[in-house]
Amino acid sequence: MISPHQMCYELYGNPDNPCLILITGIGGQLIDWPEIFINGLVKNGFYVLTFDNRDSGLSRSYDGPYTLEDMAQDVVILMDDLHIKKAHIFGGSMGGIIAQYVAINFPDRVLRLICMATTSGESTLPPAKPEVLAYFSHFMTAVNQ
Repeated sequence: MISPHQMCYELYGNPDNPCLILITGIGGQLIDWPEIFINGLVKNGFYVLTFDNRDSGLSRSYDGPYTLEDMAQDVVILMDDLHIKKAHIFGGSMGGIIAQYVAINFPDRVLRLICMATTSGESTLPPAKPEVLAYFSHFMTAVNQ
């Protein structure tokens, strides 16, 4: 479905259950979330929202520059469009950074923050190990073929 703000999204489960929003990483789309994962979340009592970030999938494309904070604002705008007051926010990779910005800038909208395979961007943290970078480089090459 497409929201009034041109965000492509899908909803799963009972809207009376707590909402869990899944935010993908760079280049990810809502179709990347495995069906078995979504079904497991629904079976465990969540109302699951997946969506394509701006410039991904079927969501709106932008000509000009934007920030990860703008993308966090997109999450809240989508929540508003769908009348979701609060949600658990789950982000993977870049989606985890977006999720952190949602929690920082809109704490009253977040029930719980879950981040996976992400970073805070703190410059004093050690860099990723070369073997980890090589793995993800190989993985992204395979995914994009």
